[in-house]
Amino acid sequence: MHFYENGCKLTLFDIDENNLLESKLLEYVSDQPTEMIYHIGDFSNFDTSQEKTRFDVLYLSSFTPDELHRFEINARIDPSDRVGNFPAWITANPFSPLVINALAMLKVGGLLILQSYMGGVDHRAHTGYLEACRVQLRRAGMTLLDVYAFQETLGIKLFVAVKGAEIIPRGRLTKFHGRSGVSEPIDHLFCA
Repeated sequence: MHFYENGCKLTLFDIDENNLLESKLLEYVSDQPTEMIYHIGDFSNFDTSQEKTRFDVLYLSSFTPDELHRFEINARIDPSDRVGNFPAWITANPFSPLVINALAMLKVGGLLILQSYMGGVDHRAHTGYLEACRVQLRRAGMTLLDVYAFQETLGIKLFVAVKGAEIIPRGRLTKFHGRSGVSEPIDHLFCA
């Protein structure tokens, strides 16, 4: 809600499986002057090709279909195969088709911020993983800017990419929210 509280228009998708979110959103937005559009439902059923609005930021937080996609790939690839690891990740495409299709909703210069909590990949064992992420995003017209990971819980990662090739000036993060009260030091794994 940080973007919204700072005057940015927000389009929000959530499943709201416990029927709690919509009433809280209505209560929250009634006090705010900024526009918020929200969809209660499964984002994987949303036809991104029909969306006319182009967004400055696409923020995905533990998007389950994407997390399951990586989890299934991770289970198939042998991390001890240092030679076959990279081609296996490149072929498998670490980001789900849903995420790649959603990138069409970003403006040129728009940011993808993707936090991954479940189905995370141990980048130390899977040496081809980060490069495969960079390559897949590049094929989708994105430039991977940064990847951060928790130092101990290696599967918890934060990816930042920009649509187009423009490298934007930015500072380094010193922490990011890891859900469920998990907080630990982070490593900056990749910087464009």
